[in-house]
Amino acid sequence: MSDVRVREVRRITGRHPLLPGAGAAAELWGDDVSRALTALEPRLAEAQRAVGGEGAITLRPWPGGASVAFEAPVDLLEQAVLALEWALGEDDAAALVEIAAQAEAARSPALLTLLAAAEALNLPAFFDDEGLTVGLGARGRTWALDALPSPDALPGLGLGRIPLRVRDRHQRQDHQRPRHRPHRRRGGPRGREHVQRRRRGAWGVD
Repeated sequence: MSDVRVREVRRITGRHPLLPGAGAAAELWGDDVSRALTALEPRLAEAQRAVGGEGAITLRPWPGGASVAFEAPVDLLEQAVLALEWALGEDDAAALVEIAAQAEAARSPALLTLLAAAEALNLPAFFDDEGLTVGLGARGRTWALDALPSPDALPGLGLGRIPLRVRDRHQRQDHQRPRHRPHRRRGGPRGREHVQRRRRGAWGVD
């Protein structure tokens, strides 16, 4: 892949146009991308297995480049990015073994269990390197990844979403529309009477 440039190796934290779930993705640029994809697919599969991933592997060419991605456990996205970088680089088997060892050490069954519990309660949940947040705004709480609560505790913590009030577009327009006031045309009965009186006075006509 010496003629192919790699750009934007990144995490995919959820459903995405490239993947149905979490994983890692990258963009490739170069004239030989389409030919490189054939050799790249088995390396992507090997990288995915190294981090305990399974599911979709995407190779999507477009003019002048391609997007590649594979699904991975949501608690191992950092290692998934490293594995994808390995797949796109030089062949170094020892490096992939090291990435697999890092992934094994970084596994967090407690995090996965808590994310599943939040989803079952229809609660928004997201996490980064600093902690896990469940709920939004005043109805949300954040915990450090090494101090996660029991999933059974979630229902009693008052967690929830932020309620949103959406006004109907037609109602808003009706509310803002000014009241219609009938306009008297100059040519109406009173207008004609006024004009006739002025003409009588100016021309001396009875």
